Amino acid sequence: MQEDSVKIYPGISQSLGIAVIVVFSSLLIIPVNYFLKDVFVKEVNFFVGYLVSMGGAFAIVWLIRKNITGQAGFNLKTGSSRLVGLSLLAAIATLMGVVIPLSHFTTQIIPIPDFFKEVLKSMGEMRHWANVLAIVIAAPVIEELIFRGVMLEGLLKKYSPATAIFVSSFFFALIHLNPWQFVTAMIVGILIGWVYYHTRSLSLAILMHMANNLFVTLLEFIYPAQDIWEGESSVVEFFGGWVPFAIIIGISLLILAAGLFLMKREFISLKSAGKI
Repeated sequence: MQEDSVKIYPGISQSLGIAVIVVFSSLLIIPVNYFLKDVFVKEVNFFVGYLVSMGGAFAIVWLIRKNITGQAGFNLKTGSSRLVGLSLLAAIATLMGVVIPLSHFTTQIIPIPDFFKEVLKSMGEMRHWANVLAIVIAAPVIEELIFRGVMLEGLLKKYSPATAIFVSSFFFALIHLNPWQFVTAMIVGILIGWVYYHTRSLSLAILMHMANNLFVTLLEFIYPAQDIWEGESSVVEFFGGWVPFAIIIGISLLILAAGLFLMKREFISLKSAGKI
């Protein structure tokens, strides 16, 4: 039970407000890209636009939290190098064993319209250092600051861990604004949220998000002609058929299960040592 004098931010309704701030701030990418179209190449424009829009969203959310709670900082401790390794392993195993199959089945149930395929295709074709910085560095840092560092941290002080993790993951998925990324973003958010709940480590959350985005980016660089993230080919065809696809899923799920088990033991060990 929280004392009345303790001010907590956000609750569920305030978390919805944060999601609205993020969505509306992301619209700033359009005017920023327009004004910079003759200054930089489109990839750099995208990077700058992302920093301005999402960085602005974080600044607003951070100022609101600071004014309400007085809290300004974030916990950046990782606990141990072992926990870092296990967290990254779990992130990749979740991507291969859960996210990719779910992405495939989602696109089968809800076909991707042509206009959205073109959007994803244009994103995938931006093979430039600025695009990599935006997706692999900027997005994980800023989005984790907002959705785990501020939103989940506040929700965990007011609600049960399950509710807090679900709500923060739901809004994290919602801001992607499309059903094809919603389910997969929800799964990734739940995993990262679970790790954050046990460690309160924003660094681990950022690293896991980075690992996920880096892996996807590498696939796009290695297999540009069969880019499953753009819906250009079946994910089953991408992996060589149903048999290798099923084997990859099975191995990934076994690795994920083992990783989560070892992580739980590491949580207990680190907590008893006072490191998290």
